[in-house]
Amino acid sequence: MAWTSDGIAARVAAEIASESVVSIGIGMPARIADHVDLKGPVMLHMENGVLGLGPRETANKAAPDVSNATGTPVAVRDDAAFFDIDLAVRMMRGGHIDVAVLGAMEVAHNGDLAGWRVPGAVDSGMGGAMDLVVGARRVIVCMSHTSNDGAAKLVPYCRLPLTGRGVVDMVVTGLGVFAVRDGAFHLTELADEVEWDEVAAATAGNLVDARDDAPAPAPAEPDEESEELLAAAEPDGDRDDDDPYHDSPAGDHHPD
Repeated sequence: MAWTSDGIAARVAAEIASESVVSIGIGMPARIADHVDLKGPVMLHMENGVLGLGPRETANKAAPDVSNATGTPVAVRDDAAFFDIDLAVRMMRGGHIDVAVLGAMEVAHNGDLAGWRVPGAVDSGMGGAMDLVVGARRVIVCMSHTSNDGAAKLVPYCRLPLTGRGVVDMVVTGLGVFAVRDGAFHLTELADEVEWDEVAAATAGNLVDARDDAPAPAPAEPDEESEELLAAAEPDGDRDDDDPYHDSPAGDHHPD
């Protein structure tokens, strides 16, 4: 069974090390606040000017004007700080964010991220996403594995306008966890009851099974034409013993 939005958020929360400053985006990333130990040293940041964000609430009676960037009422830590968006963005650009968690419309297997605009659709602008993906030490994307119409969101290249080039380190979807490196999506964990074939069918970009218990790939069987070519390349046993190169160690070459 694929992970729900809350399941994805909980899995991302498990990736967050203690003593981290983590900036979370709107939408699904905002759910991470419900799954992180906010009494510990993790501090959640949002670009609307909060450091020390707490879990979502139906209503914050103590501070009814406090909300996350999605507009949902939230609690805050006792040691929380509030500031304007100018300082929030300076924190992002200045390298003070350990982890940025964002949603996305597409991620390419080279780490490109498209997550702010669909051409022809109404949008609210890029916000601080561009600053986050270049300023944070690590970028994690959490999103559904496919679009509403079933199109793959893990792709060879992004067709939508880019937020950043080569910036994504990890993607967590409803189907599993993927490390983005070496021009491929490396599957490191499957969601409960999800099979490899389901992930492969829903992924358009290069996909590698990097699980510890992943079955070894079966050796390729040469076809008849390949076998004929290999046979033709085999030595026939006749050689010139006066040839000084026939016993040369590997790596030696005939002179030009």
